[in-house]
Amino acid sequence: MYKFISVCLFSLFLTLGLQAADSSADTALSAVEPESVTLAEEPGRIEVVAKKFGVTWPTLIAQMVNFLLVTFVLYKFAIKPILATYDERQKKIADGLQYAEEMKAQLLEAEKERLEKIKEAVAEAQKILGDARDQSKAMLEQKIQEAFQGAYQPKRLAVIIFKNHPMRRHLKPSQEEFQNKKKTEFIVD
Repeated sequence: MYKFISVCLFSLFLTLGLQAADSSADTALSAVEPESVTLAEEPGRIEVVAKKFGVTWPTLIAQMVNFLLVTFVLYKFAIKPILATYDERQKKIADGLQYAEEMKAQLLEAEKERLEKIKEAVAEAQKILGDARDQSKAMLEQKIQEAFQGAYQPKRLAVIIFKNHPMRRHLKPSQEEFQNKKKTEFIVD
């Protein structure tokens, strides 16, 4: 409504300004042409020009009223909806930009969390791998020790059992060597 009033006042001042400009132009002409008759001496110069162009006061007032009506109708049915659409678009654009900024911040936060989780996962994987290596080394050493002890004790037991075996006396020396060789190959394998 403020814009409508501004337009109306502008049109009113424009018409008054044209009348003032007409009178100042006439005074300027009188200063240039001292011999001619000035406007102040000639009353109704504006009326003479208005009659020459076919303008009368009732027609001028009717045209002003018509202009104000057309201005009001245009403001009400054209300018106001256009301004509402413009404001709505500006709001949507501002909301879109704000949403984009929020999404950008959330994306950065999610990326930060993802990198943090990756660091944690890598650290945990390194820890698990280190523990697994340590456990495998310990288990390997233990199995080697068990195998070494296991391999050494049966051989020793076999030799002791063979030496104390009652049938050993009955075996011939060649058979004894053969049997001894056979047992050591069996134990070594």
